[in-house]
Formats: sequence, structure tokens, C-alpha cells
Amino acid sequence: MPDGSSRERRRMTIAKGSASHEQARSAFATSPFWSTTLQEGRLQREPTLQVHAKTMGTAKTLCGQSTLSWAKFWDVSFATVRTDRCPRCIEALITRTDVGRKD
Repeated sequence: MPDGSSRERRRMTIAKGSASHEQARSAFATSPFWSTTLQEGRLQREPTLQVHAKTMGTAKTLCGQSTLSWAKFWDVSFATVRTDRCPRCIEALITRTDVGRKD
């Protein structure tokens, strides 16, 4: 049975410059787990395992989990994360961006 990840990625593609695109960009990555690697002489943290979406001004993910002790990746857009993304956060973000559309 397919996991739907390619379908989810297609659904997460939002026209650049649109209001929906700005909303999607504002959801950044957060995760209770991360790894640290050395890139170009600098230590770089990256989210690992399941990554969730979070927006500024709240202590919870879009799927409702508390992020108080989680790592926040302010400069990593949830839409661009390459590891496993929370399906509930994806659905919440799609719902938010669909509401912002003016078709």
C-alpha cells in the first residue's frame, strides 16, 4: 500500500508569491529529535525522525503537540523538510493554505 508521500508533496506545492505560499513558508520545522553535522566548518543542527510544523506565537505544532522541550528550526520551512513529515501537520497546513486562497 503506498504511503501517499508523493501525493502529499504534490499537495504541498503552492504557487510562489501567493498568500498561501507565504502562510506555508511561515510554518517552520520542529522536532523532539535532531542530529548535528559539520558542514563547511560549522556545526549544523537538522531535524530528524518525524518533523512537525509550527508557527510563531504558539507552543504547539499544527497537529496540537506541545513543543516546549523540542528543537525549533526557525530557518527551516516545514514545506522543504526532506525527512518524514507529520501527516497531521501536513493536513493542517493544507487546510490553512486552502482557506487563504482566493480562487
